[in-house]
Amino acid sequence: MSATSAMGIYNDAGDSVITVATGATVIGSISLGDGSDQLSFVGGDFSGVTTFDGGDDADVADTFIDTLTFDGSSGLLSAADVINWEMILIEADSNIAFDGVENLVTANLSSTGEINLQDGSTDDNLTQIGDFNGGGTLSLDVVADDGSGGADTFTIQGDLISGTTVLNIANVGGAGGETTGDGILLVTVAGNSPPGASASLDSTLLIPHSLAVT
Repeated sequence: MSATSAMGIYNDAGDSVITVATGATVIGSISLGDGSDQLSFVGGDFSGVTTFDGGDDADVADTFIDTLTFDGSSGLLSAADVINWEMILIEADSNIAFDGVENLVTANLSSTGEINLQDGSTDDNLTQIGDFNGGGTLSLDVVADDGSGGADTFTIQGDLISGTTVLNIANVGGAGGETTGDGILLVTVAGNSPPGASASLDSTLLIPHSLAVT
């Protein structure tokens, strides 16, 4: 779907349910109005989408809950283009990468798929303003040394709800080394972290230094 006006999908006030299935492509911006809207890419191609706009705002106080789902759809997102969603779901068969260095996502996030910051450089940061429900994979670049070489990071400004997230680490030129203090900080949770919520290192990866999750 595309249009000469650069508007790929538009909906005014009211609840909308939109599914972009395998074989379908959206080109241009997506703008949904007031209401509890559901936009799902179920195998569909979103590489041509310029803006994912859920509608009114990202606040649940107005009772409008806008949900963006990636299910069987993988690709590159610019976090700045994903706005006004209360919930983002990344399902198990989706790999969502972010193309910026400083990536800010305002929404509750649930991921049983892959969140991917790997690009061969350790300067990528993903900050999520909202609660996180894990269960999938978080892929990061790390210089495996004494802790001075840098690493991609994921910061959760809300609560870590539940689930075990596997850390898939790519060593970017590190030769190993003993770390001090908190080691190499990868994930920070500003809110609460219940006993059932955790992050674990993929056992297939051997990295000669410590990894810290706080």
